[in-house]
Amino acid sequence: MVTEYGYFWAVEYLSGGKPGGMIFAYAKNGEVVKDKTLLENLAGTNASFKELNFLVVLEFGDQTEKVIQTIDAKDCKLNKEYLDQINDLGMKFIHPNKDNLVLDDIFTYPDLEDVESEDNKKINSNALLDLGAQYNKCVIFGEDLAGKTSLALTLQKNLNEKGMLPLYIKAEEIKHSDFSKFSELLVRNFEKQYSNDPKYIEAFTRIFAEERQRLIIIIDNFESLAIKRITAQMIFFKNLKEIFENIFLFANMSIEIEVMAKSESKEML
Repeated sequence: MVTEYGYFWAVEYLSGGKPGGMIFAYAKNGEVVKDKTLLENLAGTNASFKELNFLVVLEFGDQTEKVIQTIDAKDCKLNKEYLDQINDLGMKFIHPNKDNLVLDDIFTYPDLEDVESEDNKKINSNALLDLGAQYNKCVIFGEDLAGKTSLALTLQKNLNEKGMLPLYIKAEEIKHSDFSKFSELLVRNFEKQYSNDPKYIEAFTRIFAEERQRLIIIIDNFESLAIKRITAQMIFFKNLKEIFENIFLFANMSIEIEVMAKSESKEML
């Protein structure tokens, strides 16, 4: 409901299978409306359900929070269309036991080499699923066609299955160091990858504001970053590191060489 008293979700309450009243929640945060005066004001609006009991929620006492549950990060699941898209191998394989092979059928988490380790320490990349202080901010380098994007997308899918909210972003989509622009990009990608339902978008903006530790930023093809000036890149990554706890950055080997050669790039990454 859009009213002079504010914006609300309106939910029909059934009693014995029949409409017994209306329950309202603030559209901004999903909290149930229990203010009697406000409910009486809403009852005075010209709504199609105005004959129902607008004060029914007051009969629930301490149980009102259970009437309309707030959408949590674990409730945000990658949509089927997006999953089908990222699972598509882009070519046809012949297999004796399955007509159509997808990424899930053939993917194996590859070994990574710790470039900062003197003994060339090997790490199985599924360790990234555990996040934690050791791997919550990582740059993963690899040759072209080495499978970086497959790893990035599989991490997104598996982390989402664990109740986290990972967002996949192509670096060429990041065109501004202004962080408000990046926030808008995150919302657009959430709509494509998860849901464009207004209540889920509202939940995402709330999680973004209050529970950023549940978000995981996955940026692919860093070498194609649309921000070209190094000073603007440094501003963007400074904000990124300060705001988000979990970041995976995928880049080709040219960026590893650049990090070794340029002090600005090394500081930034």
